[in-house]
Amino acid sequence: MVKIEIGKKQDFQEDTGTLIEKEGKQIAVFNKNGKLFAIDHVCLHRQGPLAEGYVDDDHIVTCPWHGWQYSIETGECLTSQGMKLNTYKVIEENEKVFLEL
Repeated sequence: MVKIEIGKKQDFQEDTGTLIEKEGKQIAVFNKNGKLFAIDHVCLHRQGPLAEGYVDDDHIVTCPWHGWQYSIETGECLTSQGMKLNTYKVIEENEKVFLEL
């Protein structure tokens, strides 16, 4: 696994997704209640941009294109059973944020 710096905690606004492109991957990073979560950015349905989706209080992101839903904690697709996005470990150290890829 590789640890990649992606910014500072304040770069990730509350209740908002941010697209990060590192190591050939597109990753959506979400700040929900002060905790950061990272999943694949591309929806499994029609490749919609998940970083632009709405995250509810249950940590579920809804794809803005067709409404598919995913847990930002596990990557599990709630719309189509058995489908799952990759999740990535988020590490916070000294105000910096890293992803483990």
